[in-house]
Amino acid sequence: NFTAITKGKLHLIQVFSETLRAEMDERGNNANLGASAIDTFIQTMLLSSSHSYTEEFVNYNLMQLGWKSSCSCYVLVFNDMLNPEQRQYAPQSVHSVFPSSYCLEMEGKMVAIVHADETELDEATGKLAELIRESVMKCGISNRLESFMGVCYGYRQAQAALQMGELLDPMFWCYRFRDYSVEYTVSFALQSVSLEILCHPAVVQLAKEDEAN
Repeated sequence: NFTAITKGKLHLIQVFSETLRAEMDERGNNANLGASAIDTFIQTMLLSSSHSYTEEFVNYNLMQLGWKSSCSCYVLVFNDMLNPEQRQYAPQSVHSVFPSSYCLEMEGKMVAIVHADETELDEATGKLAELIRESVMKCGISNRLESFMGVCYGYRQAQAALQMGELLDPMFWCYRFRDYSVEYTVSFALQSVSLEILCHPAVVQLAKEDEAN
């Protein structure tokens, strides 16, 4: 009967439940790069304007992470210098430095959303630099975002910090956007303004000679 079957399979049920619970806990630790609904949601938020979604919708999706739309956070973008084995364990390594974090893959790079305040980030940056140095990674870090609703701007900041940092300070490992915001602004302006407008003729001539050689 049903009672006998239940007792006979109780051990299997317990084993299966423990395995399933462990898998759910692992996902709850936010330390994997696997594709999931929360990955899709965060990817969409990183690429879209926050004005596209209501706070209620964002809170509903963040609920499984234990976060709210009002949580302050940072966006970290890592360059892609990892072999397959390193890529498997990189999220767990980031999670060991930032327990309240979520890692996912975006446009071929690992991205981490870190729920932390300025003091927590400053204290952890040294550990992060040591971690990514061992993994031959580099990392761009956004400014502090007052809420999760601004992650799309943080994503752009982290990308810009990584790009400018690798160009200007290739021997460093971590790049904060606050340290490269002026250089980024100037480089962005130069894309639409010619050197002849901004620079002395001698500087323009040097630039042309550099390009020629």
